[in-house]
Amino acid sequence: MELGILENVELREIWKHEALDFTKWLAKKENIALLSKEIGIDIEVINTEMSVGRYNVDIYAKDSNNKKIIIENQLENTNHDHLGKVIVYSAGLDADIAIWVVKDVNEEHKQAVEWLNENSFEKINIFLIKIELWKIGNSRIAPKFQIICQPNNWYNISIGSSDYKICLIYNISVDSLKCQLEVSNKDIFKKLEQYRNEIDMEISNLEWNYLEERKTDKIILNYDNKVSNDIDNAYAWLLNSANKFKDVFLKNIHK
Repeated sequence: MELGILENVELREIWKHEALDFTKWLAKKENIALLSKEIGIDIEVINTEMSVGRYNVDIYAKDSNNKKIIIENQLENTNHDHLGKVIVYSAGLDADIAIWVVKDVNEEHKQAVEWLNENSFEKINIFLIKIELWKIGNSRIAPKFQIICQPNNWYNISIGSSDYKICLIYNISVDSLKCQLEVSNKDIFKKLEQYRNEIDMEISNLEWNYLEERKTDKIILNYDNKVSNDIDNAYAWLLNSANKFKDVFLKNIHK
């Protein structure tokens, strides 16, 4: 069998202009869904090139819980100017989540985003995302998003498929913890629902959140105590829940 060779495509060959080409492309429902799938957040675009003081944020959006999202696009390597815009737009629009989509990442900006996620006492969560374009021979060009940095209180666990993953989330503002399965394939979620009674017997107090129009559906387990009351117990609960989710849900997905 003859195999093809993956070829990287320069972003500017496809999108000449950030605002006129790339932002308009990303804001389309089928394309923002690709970014949603990578970071595990349902993103609904509200506006593009929205005014924030003297500047315009590329994309203003919200998630399924009405949390405010700003997206800053950069078809070049990260720089100080765009990092500053991410902070300004987040503050100006009181955003809960900031997503910085870039061609490539300079180490000092990666460290800056990590520092902001670790030391910020505000509610903002920053994702630094790299975008690439790939093709094989004369095939259609395909985009690929990759998480470079994500909030420290946000951890994704891959369990064998891009259609589902386990997400561990700590909400600083209310000192709460949750473990959730995020499913971006409707057929798989509906299959799990067929075994809901069996799953609920193995993992009690699950919340099943399904919406036909939503890109990602979730099955959630909440920690029933404040994390700060007993950090060791909270950590043990998180580890046990993640392992239990992996065992139970994979078993039922593969039936």
